[in-house]
Amino acid sequence: MNVAVFADVHGRILLAFKVVERYQRETGIQIDLILQCGDVGIFPDVHRLDKATLRHADEDDSELGFSQHFLYPNREADQVLSNLTC
Repeated sequence: MNVAVFADVHGRILLAFKVVERYQRETGIQIDLILQCGDVGIFPDVHRLDKATLRHADEDDSELGFSQHFLYPNREADQVLSNLTC
């Protein structure tokens, strides 16, 4: 079993999937499981963010990547996920 491990992605969920997709494409090795440890940054209601997340999101909107790519249908996310085996 091949496992990709990520930690503290802080909203950059699509980026983690893209890394796995690229790894699979370039090496020919299929990933069976993604293990995410630490802060994932899933904020389905951006109106309820804590102060720290708001501050970080003001500097880098990828902190809110879950709400940008996974709350509603998203062509880019769908394309990346369709290429994964895990």
